[in-house]
Amino acid sequence: MLLQMMEQAGFTVEEAMHAIFALGHHILGSVVAEQEARRTGAPRGEGVHIDPRRFPRVSQVARLRTQDHDFDREFEYGLQVFVTGLRSAARTPIECLPPSR
Repeated sequence: MLLQMMEQAGFTVEEAMHAIFALGHHILGSVVAEQEARRTGAPRGEGVHIDPRRFPRVSQVARLRTQDHDFDREFEYGLQVFVTGLRSAARTPIECLPPSR
């Protein structure tokens, strides 16, 4: 059904296959990352110090990826980027996908 919907949106079978596998990889990668973090107790950045005055962006990213990591938000963001990209690549409007925010 997904393949058919994508063909109706103007994707070739090859493009649809690549998109389906890319989506699957996003889902699988997200699940593996979250499960691994739970299994290992998620990295908390112990012993790592990044000088926020010298590297403010890297310091902020390190904090977000360790102390304040929100797997659901990260997954949803990636999914939204994926859907937005599919919409822009479609040759015919995709009606069954929820509207972009």
